Amino acid sequence: CIYFNMEMTDKEIYERLTSIDSAIPIERFSKLEENEKVKIQNATKVISQKKIQIYSGSKTVKSIYSIIAKNQRDEHCIVFIDHIGYVTTGKSGQSDTERIGECVREIQLMTKDLDITVFVLCHINRSGKDSPSINDLKDSGELEQSAHVVLILHNPSEDMTELTPTINVIVGKNRSGRRGKVDFEYNKGNQKFTMINYVKR
Repeated sequence: CIYFNMEMTDKEIYERLTSIDSAIPIERFSKLEENEKVKIQNATKVISQKKIQIYSGSKTVKSIYSIIAKNQRDEHCIVFIDHIGYVTTGKSGQSDTERIGECVREIQLMTKDLDITVFVLCHINRSGKDSPSINDLKDSGELEQSAHVVLILHNPSEDMTELTPTINVIVGKNRSGRRGKVDFEYNKGNQKFTMINYVKR
């Protein structure tokens, strides 16, 4: 697994991974009980043994290709790009729509050249609608055109302080299967999602 991290610090990424594996909220990391320290130590050991490479900072689409090709071996690789708005082409004078469109096309070609599955994260346009759709993908219709699957995360609650909100994962596009909505309970403390129900379309 290769994670291109362009929004958070390395510390934040590893804290989240450790919290997910140990089920201990990040806010408790500075005041751990002895039994929690053991869980944290075990979690960090598990994470260190996994085949996860994290690359931080802004990247060009060309450098992303080079990093993946260098790390790729004889097994399938999962790639996360967080997020597409920070990926550049190295060309000047492009609008955001042109730049992101070109990046998405290049990333799609990578999936054909290399044995990889790519998850591209992006923001959506805030239109004030109750439930976002695939048309709300920000800055590029190319995202909608090129993606095999589009998943949109939506928090319908108006209470942003809720610690375990229900998150709608809307399957806006799926070339190989059904569309619909999957509801998850999201535990902000330990970053875990637990499926509640699935509504097919």
